[in-house]
Amino acid sequence: MKRSTGLSLKKDRVAGENNEVSKWVDKYLGVGEWVMDQSVAIAGSSGWFERHR
Repeated sequence: MKRSTGLSLKKDRVAGENNEVSKWVDKYLGVGEWVMDQSVAIAGSSGWFERHR
C-alpha cells in the first residue's frame, strides 16, 4: 500500500512504546510487501494479465 498510495501505518499508534510489537508489525507488513511483489512479478510474466498505464 505504501508504494502505490504513499500511505503508511503509524506504528506508534499500534505499538505504543512496545518495541517488540513494533518489530512484529514491521515484519508482518514486510511479508505483505514481499507477497505483493511476488504476485506482481508472477502476474507480469504470465500470459493471463496485461499491463495498462
